[in-house]
Amino acid sequence: LKHRRDLHAFAASVAQCEPGAHDVWMSASRQTLRYSVQGWADGTCGVRLETPGPHEIHCAFPAADLPTIAEGFAEMADAVGIFGGTSVRVSTSAPDPLTQALNSSACVTKTI
Repeated sequence: LKHRRDLHAFAASVAQCEPGAHDVWMSASRQTLRYSVQGWADGTCGVRLETPGPHEIHCAFPAADLPTIAEGFAEMADAVGIFGGTSVRVSTSAPDPLTQALNSSACVTKTI
């Protein structure tokens, strides 16, 4: 349940663009990844997500998009089971709003 709480805390930080870092357990890769909210800059909210590979996703989301993005992360948290496993459904024909946001021009992937 800690993993679920951690991801919900990150979603709440995104919703308010409240700076802070959160460790998020990814059962598929068996890694703890750092997700962080950088705060406001130039009218956008900075968000940084580590990935299981040697990359980070850096995003600058407009305020109007934050509720939808935070809801997407909260839905990810709700998918975490009691033992930390997750269930994921993916639709390439109708991607969810969070996937669309992370693949938008608001985000860039950087090699670390």
